[in-house]
Amino acid sequence: MSSEGASLKHLFSTHKSPIIKAENECYPSIEIPNDELEDYEDLIIGRRRYLSQVYGYMSNELNSDIHTDFLIVGSGLAGLYAALYASKFGSVILLTKSTIEESNSFWAQGGIAAAMDPEDSTWFHIEDTLRAGRGLCNREAVEILVEEGRDRVIELMELGMEFDTAEGGLELGLEGGHTKRRVLHAGGTSTGREMVSFLITAVENNPSIT
Repeated sequence: MSSEGASLKHLFSTHKSPIIKAENECYPSIEIPNDELEDYEDLIIGRRRYLSQVYGYMSNELNSDIHTDFLIVGSGLAGLYAALYASKFGSVILLTKSTIEESNSFWAQGGIAAAMDPEDSTWFHIEDTLRAGRGLCNREAVEILVEEGRDRVIELMELGMEFDTAEGGLELGLEGGHTKRRVLHAGGTSTGREMVSFLITAVENNPSIT
């Protein structure tokens, strides 16, 4: 065990509870039994070193002025897409709490509902959503989400995003609340990961985004 690990073990072994929590601002807390500390030594030390590097970088950067046309906070799907879109109009800085790959969007397994089938329409999708909402939906908000959501899916496909296909076109799933097949997936149950990875590549290859 390294001296760094030994100091951590000493610290945690003096804890009154048989369970300790190792947590930081970038990762969710984890519970570690005292008798398993050695198994988690690399994880704990790695997190501590990572935070030291991040805070050191931030400290250096905050001592100098940063100029950009657009500042996007968050690197989930919304943040990545916003950064990509904003780059058409100026320079962009994308700010993330940890790494660009670390987001809730990355772990999303569900698909995206959009009226892509020729036999479907945004009108059907709106009516299905309002019916499923049982009077709790704001109609104007539903119309915006359904109509513009379909447009965004088409834009992503035009950029090169590949959704799962079947014979004859897109593989569209039929899920609860929908009367038409309109749920797109990518990589099966890895839709979030596939979309985030696709947008990360686009963002990293864009010279206007930092």
